[in-house]
Amino acid sequence: MASGGVPEMVAHERNGLLVPAPAPAAFTDATLRLLRSRDEGERFGTAARETIQEKFTADRMVEATLEQYKRILEDRLSSFRNPIDKFFWKKTKFLQRRSVSKHLSN
Repeated sequence: MASGGVPEMVAHERNGLLVPAPAPAAFTDATLRLLRSRDEGERFGTAARETIQEKFTADRMVEATLEQYKRILEDRLSSFRNPIDKFFWKKTKFLQRRSVSKHLSN
């Protein structure tokens, strides 16, 4: 079950149950549902484990973080109007990328 901030991890009725927050009655209903149906709870647990193993490996998390930083850097680069600033920003970005690649290969 999830309440609020984890819909990227829990797909309602696939690998768990999502209930609105705060909604004590809905949370209680979902809890009772799982207590009454052990098979459904086991099915959700198996599907949740598969979701975590597919989407939330260390490699995927690092990849997603690097992509986010890349988008931020590209937005920053596009804001430069002065060609000299843009040149130095690109040069710094290139050197950082080489440094990151070197550390990742070790």
